[in-house]
Amino acid sequence: IPQFILEESPKDAKIVVCQPRRLAATGVATRVAEERGEQQAGVGSVGYVVRGDSAMGESTRLLFCTTGVLLRQLQTEGALDCITHVVVDEVHERHLDTDVLLGLLKQSIGSRKNLRVILMSATLDAGRFAAYFGENTPRIHIPGRTYPVKDYMLEDVLLMTGYIPRKQKKRNGDSSGSIDKDETSMEESNLESVDFPPKELTSHGFPVEDLVRRIDETLVDYDMLGQLVKHLIANSSAGSDGSILVFLAGAPEINRAQEAVKRWTDGFPLLLLQLHGGLQPREQNLVFKPAATGLTKVILSTNVAETSITIPDCTIVIDSAREKQSSYDAANRMPLLLEQFCSKA
Repeated sequence: IPQFILEESPKDAKIVVCQPRRLAATGVATRVAEERGEQQAGVGSVGYVVRGDSAMGESTRLLFCTTGVLLRQLQTEGALDCITHVVVDEVHERHLDTDVLLGLLKQSIGSRKNLRVILMSATLDAGRFAAYFGENTPRIHIPGRTYPVKDYMLEDVLLMTGYIPRKQKKRNGDSSGSIDKDETSMEESNLESVDFPPKELTSHGFPVEDLVRRIDETLVDYDMLGQLVKHLIANSSAGSDGSILVFLAGAPEINRAQEAVKRWTDGFPLLLLQLHGGLQPREQNLVFKPAATGLTKVILSTNVAETSITIPDCTIVIDSAREKQSSYDAANRMPLLLEQFCSKA
């Protein structure tokens, strides 16, 4: 969409595209620069600005930034005077910064008739946002298609892998539920692919319901994750042209998952990568590159991979259903980052 606007008026347009996360801003800017035949973001018409990093020049006409960066700019008088279009992507993510930004943009539209604000989202409640900006706000719906997706639940994973969990206990602050590899593994011959029979017994005769009850849903069983990744690679479920994307709550959880996956897949052909906001852009961009022939790319990521960016070769997603949300401890007057279950919304 921003490129269409730029092509319509390449000399006069000055477009700012607001993304909710650093990775989205830098990643999309790099992608758009490549599509426009530019060597890299910052040397041509496309640039980006995020906290602690920027790539832009005098010829920049299409600028990607985070919500926080744009809010700081709006604190300056006349910050939008030279801007013709503001595109707010993933506007359905109702964070405080986004809501404040929308309020400021609404005020700016009233004072600047030539400013255009475009709100974009794949899951947007268009009616609510249109009503906020005015009943005459035009709406455009671009139909798309979704690819068929087959869902597997915890019971299916136990049937697939032959994994036998034991009751998980927190020990000395250890909330991983991790146990020795030998204590839960089956014979290698038992790790062959198992169809999903309608009966409730695993291939070893264990009732699935009993195994599920052993698992503490508030903890992530990293050994089960490692064995599942091993099973998928061993049975070529991902294929040489597909990658596996694993969603986890945060960087510490990603590090623990990486250790477990390495332990269970020792000797298997895979490329193991991390993706979270604490990495440098160069490290983050590795997830977009295809793995070498014969290797399965496995990406351990936070929810930064849920919006704005797309892993082009992803064919399998493993979701721990956990995320970290900002909270506040009123008793201690401290901000907190709490791990909790993801919303179904």
